Amino acid sequence: MSDRLRPAMTMLLLAALAVPLAARDVPDPTQPPGPEERARWSGRSAATPEIWRVEMVLIGPERRVAIVNGRRVAAGDRIGTARVVGIDPGRVRLDVDGTLVDVPVRHWNRNGRHEP
Repeated sequence: MSDRLRPAMTMLLLAALAVPLAARDVPDPTQPPGPEERARWSGRSAATPEIWRVEMVLIGPERRVAIVNGRRVAAGDRIGTARVVGIDPGRVRLDVDGTLVDVPVRHWNRNGRHEP
């Protein structure tokens, strides 16, 4: 190889080796967003706890459902980062990252405020 081509070949080899290293830092756009990105989209910080409003509990011989944050849920359903693990009279039990949280039924007015 001539001395004139040696620097060009060295630069080409270094550039070819740098491409895989730079591609490592590119996020996969097909993956769902992480908690930080979801918090950024919602305008909350990742450390801000979620607010669950249990508006109603319906228990019948064949089913147990509740209205949480305006959505009908049953055991096994997800509400944000929490999973419904139980519906009992007057409360909904949630699993939040391995911690069980009991959310009582509250009466909410049309302005979204709790009424005692």
